[in-house]
Amino acid sequence: MGNNQKTVVIFNSPPNSGKDVAVQYLRGYFCTGEVLAFKDELYLDTARHFDVDVEDLVAYHSDRDLKELPNTMFPKYQSESLKQYFFSLLYIIGLLINNRHLMSLGYYSSREALIHVSESVVKPLKGKDYYGKKLVEKIEGSSERFYFVSDGGMKEELSSVADKGYNVIIAQLMRSGATFDGDSRSLLN
Repeated sequence: MGNNQKTVVIFNSPPNSGKDVAVQYLRGYFCTGEVLAFKDELYLDTARHFDVDVEDLVAYHSDRDLKELPNTMFPKYQSESLKQYFFSLLYIIGLLINNRHLMSLGYYSSREALIHVSESVVKPLKGKDYYGKKLVEKIEGSSERFYFVSDGGMKEELSSVADKGYNVIIAQLMRSGATFDGDSRSLLN
């Protein structure tokens, strides 16, 4: 199938605006297609970086309440260091007194961990379009005609997809209270 016969619908909307529900709905509505995400490869990179099981990371990050809380799975410093040990004690104190600030001094939330790995670890070495190229590899390796992508928000990643000659549709959802605050993605023009 030629690239111009493949259609890629990319949602570019803030967190908690309904993107995941929308891609599943479209997949069901058309009874065909593949649901993809730029972050699929990022999950693998983050799991490797923090030496955690990728299924645990995905499960934790899929929980709306948990993904915003600092977690000991994602230390900010080398895990065996005295500095990290000190921040581990602060984490426990913060947990006991329900103080998120103390908890976050030495640990990332899963959202922050994904952003850290993407922006500070992977992209400086592999380029800003790395996750776009990885998504294109998945599309090229598939015989589907439709692709529904839930997490567009980086111009360079979207350009990697658009430059392949696919029919690209950028869908933007709005939801009251949903913003890009604290996210590395943004609304694209």
